[in-house]
Amino acid sequence: MTTLDPSVADGAQIVLADRLANVGYMVAGIAHELNNALSVQRLSLAMLRRATAAGASAHPDDIDGLEHSAGTMIESVRQLLLMSRSVPTAAVDSPIQQALEVAVEQVRGTGRLRSVTVNWEFDDPTLLVRWSESNARHLCISLILNAVTATSEVSDPSITIRSWREGDVAFIEFADNGPGFDSELEDPIALFATTRSDGTGMGLWVARYLAEGWKGALELQAGETGAVVRVSVPVC
Repeated sequence: MTTLDPSVADGAQIVLADRLANVGYMVAGIAHELNNALSVQRLSLAMLRRATAAGASAHPDDIDGLEHSAGTMIESVRQLLLMSRSVPTAAVDSPIQQALEVAVEQVRGTGRLRSVTVNWEFDDPTLLVRWSESNARHLCISLILNAVTATSEVSDPSITIRSWREGDVAFIEFADNGPGFDSELEDPIALFATTRSDGTGMGLWVARYLAEGWKGALELQAGETGAVVRVSVPVC
């Protein structure tokens, strides 16, 4: 009969409690975001109804309010779907380049990369890492979309995706030429950390959550222009 070391059991309980607390915090935050967005929609609709009853045309601000609040809800739901689909799955040996190319094509299919230049820099296109393929694809999509959003106000937006190996660790970088991380944020990866009016502050948090699922990590750096998100993954 195997006896579980109490210290190991206590450590597992602490990790579980921490994750449950984060989930509860995330749910409360999303509920708050959705409530705010729905309140804006309700107010805008009331203004539109009043204008229509008076025979006047809709005010552009009311239309903008509806579009903005709808965008906030869509992004919140997208992040929730990412989390719900990112269930623990067996890690397999998989090429980095394949996961990245599939993720880029999926984002391109939404039209979000229409005006964005994507540059590739692979030291070894055949480099294999041990991760969950579905979760890896979700992570890449989340970080690509994060970079696209960061470059939304740049005249010539671009994203550079790099990968290389150092010892037993592979690295993937997503670099953009946007304004960089906001200095007002104490921890840009923290859940709901954002200064953008159309942001949810969930993308980087979800990406780190996924990376840590296969004993990887996620860190932020300032690039020569813009921001750099670096993910580390164990190699095969």
